[in-house]
Amino acid sequence: MKDEVTIRIKMGGYELEVTGSKEWAERMIRNFVRRQRAAAKRKETKGDE
Repeated sequence: MKDEVTIRIKMGGYELEVTGSKEWAERMIRNFVRRQRAAAKRKETKGDE
């Protein structure tokens, strides 16, 4: 691997660590963030019904 990176992100009580090529890691982080935001949004709206 010419450009291997390790990225660690904490969000919504979860921690994700990704090691791999930069493009792959960015894609994984984006998916993780999207899922966390969606879960937070579901929690928010659950109490309003």
